[in-house]
Amino acid sequence: MFDTLLLRKPISQRRRRWDLARHLAERVRESHPQLGLRPQHFAYARQQCETLWFKSAEAYGAEDEVRLVDVLRQQAAMLGLPAAFAEEMRQVELALELRYLRPNRALAALLEQQAAAGRRTVAISDTILSGADVEWLLEQMFGRLPVHTVYSSADHAKSKRAGGLFALVAEKEGLRPDEFLHTGDDGLADRERAEDAGYAARELPRPWHFTARRRANGLGQAMRDTVRTSGPMSKAARQRLESACRSKWDFGHAVLGPLFWEYSSLASLYLTNSSKRKKSVALFCARGGLLMKAVLERQLQNRGETLPLSLESFMISRLTATRLAIGKRPEAVINELSREFEDTTVREAVIAIAGRPIELSESWDEPVTRSSMTAFLSGPDGQRLQAAIAPQNALCNRHIDECIGDAERVVLVDTGLFGTVLYMLQIGRPDVSWELLHLAKANYKNLPAPHFGKVTGLWVQGSEYSPVNHRSSILRYWQLIESIFEPDLQTVRAYERGGDRVTSNLQEEGWEEKASSFADPFLAGAIAYLDEAKDAQPGEIMDAMDEAWSAYSKAVRFPDARMRQLLALEPRSRDFGRQSLVEEETITLSRTGRLKQIRESLWHSGSAVSYFPRTYAVLQAGMEFYHVVRWARGQLVK
Repeated sequence: MFDTLLLRKPISQRRRRWDLARHLAERVRESHPQLGLRPQHFAYARQQCETLWFKSAEAYGAEDEVRLVDVLRQQAAMLGLPAAFAEEMRQVELALELRYLRPNRALAALLEQQAAAGRRTVAISDTILSGADVEWLLEQMFGRLPVHTVYSSADHAKSKRAGGLFALVAEKEGLRPDEFLHTGDDGLADRERAEDAGYAARELPRPWHFTARRRANGLGQAMRDTVRTSGPMSKAARQRLESACRSKWDFGHAVLGPLFWEYSSLASLYLTNSSKRKKSVALFCARGGLLMKAVLERQLQNRGETLPLSLESFMISRLTATRLAIGKRPEAVINELSREFEDTTVREAVIAIAGRPIELSESWDEPVTRSSMTAFLSGPDGQRLQAAIAPQNALCNRHIDECIGDAERVVLVDTGLFGTVLYMLQIGRPDVSWELLHLAKANYKNLPAPHFGKVTGLWVQGSEYSPVNHRSSILRYWQLIESIFEPDLQTVRAYERGGDRVTSNLQEEGWEEKASSFADPFLAGAIAYLDEAKDAQPGEIMDAMDEAWSAYSKAVRFPDARMRQLLALEPRSRDFGRQSLVEEETITLSRTGRLKQIRESLWHSGSAVSYFPRTYAVLQAGMEFYHVVRWARGQLVK
C-alpha cells in the first residue's frame, strides 16, 4: 500500500525518525522539562524498542507482527513519560507521515473505476500502523477512502512477506485466491508471496532514481548520526575515562555501570515482549548467565518493577548441550567439535566429552579433524560414546523439563557470542521452542549458523567491529565482559538426582551466594552505579550511556600502560570438559615472535602495550586503520 497507493517522498526512514524525535523533544521540553530529554534520546528509545519487538517476533518463528501502539508504550516508559503520552506520540507520528507522502491519484482513479464496475477493492499493508491509522492517512491524502477496507499486518499478526496475510484476506473477503489481482512495489512480498498464495500479481516498483535518492538521503542522515554518536570523545566522556583509570571499582562505576543499566533495560523489554502471546520462561545459563540474572534482578528491585515471566537458573554448558546433540544427531556437531578440539587427538576429545575414559576398539590417536570425527562418530566407537553419555543426557533432559515447566516459549539468556548452547539444544531437544538473548551476537567462528535467526544481541548484532559504532568495540576484547560475568563456580559437567530435582556439579554448597555475589571489583562498581542511578532522570542516564560507550571504546582500542594493567585478565579455563587454561599473553623476546603473540592474544591492543612499551601507539593506530579499511570494504560490498 505504501509506495503504491500512498507514494513516499525520497526521504529515508532514518531521516523521518530523526524528524519525529525532534518534534517529540520539543513537546516534552514544554510539558516535562524535568526529564531532560533531547532528540537523540527519543531516537535511541524508538530504535531500541522497535528493534527488540521485531527481533522477538522473528525469534518466535510464527507470524507475530509488531504494532506501533506497543512500541510507543514501551518508548514512553523507557523515557519516563506517562503512559498517556504514547497516544500523543502516535498522533504526532501520523501527522508527520503526511509530510512524507503524496497520493497516487492515477491508481486511485483506476480503483474507483473498478469499484463502479462492482468489484471490491482492498488495501493490504505490512506495517506497524493499525488499519484505522492507514485509513486515516488515506482519507487525509485523498479526501475520502479510495478502497473498501484496509488489512494491516499489525492488526492480524500476519504479513505479506510471510504469506499469511494473503490467505487471511481471501478468507475474510469470501473469495478464492485466483479471484484477486494484487499490485505492489516489493518483488518478494507483493509478487512472489502473492503468487505463492494463488493470487494474480503485478509488481509496480518505484523508479531507480527514486530509490537512489532515498538511499542518498539515508546515507546523509547516517553520517550525521555517526558524527553525533561515534565522533571524537566529548569532554564528559574524557572525564569519565580519567576517573575510571583509578581502579577496577572505578572503571566498573564510571564505565560499566551505564552499560549494565542498558543491558537491564533492554533485557526487560525483550523478555516482556516474549510473554506477549505465550507463557514464557527465561533460563539464565550457567555460568555467565547466573550473574546476568543477579544484575537484572537488582535493577528490577531498584526500579520497583517485575517481569511477566519467571527467571530461572539453568544448569547447562557447551559440553552438556553438545552431549544432547550427539545423542540425537551426531553428524550435526562435527563442525563444532573439529574446531573446539583442533589441538587434541580424537581420544582426548572423547574423554573430555564423556567426562571419563571409555573403552574404545581403536587407539584414535590421530588429530581431530572433520574427517576423523566423522569416522569416529559414525562407527562403533561412536555408539560407545553415545552409550556412555546416555545416563547424563537423561538427567539433563529431566533438568530441562523441570526448568521449563508448562512454558511454551523458552528464552535462554547468556553472555555471547556464537550461541553454541542454543545450536546444540535445538538439535538435542527439537521439541522445545528455544531462543537466545545475548549481550553480543557474532559469528566469530565463521561456521554455518542456522540458529542465528533465534539469537538476539542486545549490544551488538554484527559479527565484526565497526569504527562507527562504539558498542561494537566490545568485540575487540570480548573476554573482559565475559570474565566479569563469570562467578567463582565450576562449569557444568555432570548431573545427579538431588531429592526431587536434578542438580549439577556446579551446585556445591554456597553456590547460590556466589551466583549472586558482586564481589568482583568491576561488578561491584557497576552495581554501585545502578543503585545510585535508580532515581536519575532518563535523559541523564542516556547521556551517561553515550559517554560510557565512548570511554569503553577508547579504553579497549587505545589503552596505555595503566589501562592495560587495569583490564588485564587472569588465565582462563578452556572449558568444554578440559582443565587447561588460556593465557592472555606469554613473554617472547624476538620482534617477530612478539608480533605473532599479539595476533594470537585475547586483547591485541593491550598486548601491544606489553610487547612494545615505547611504540605501542603506532601499532594501535595500525590496528585501527586495518579495521577501518576492513569495515569500508564490507560497506562497498553491500
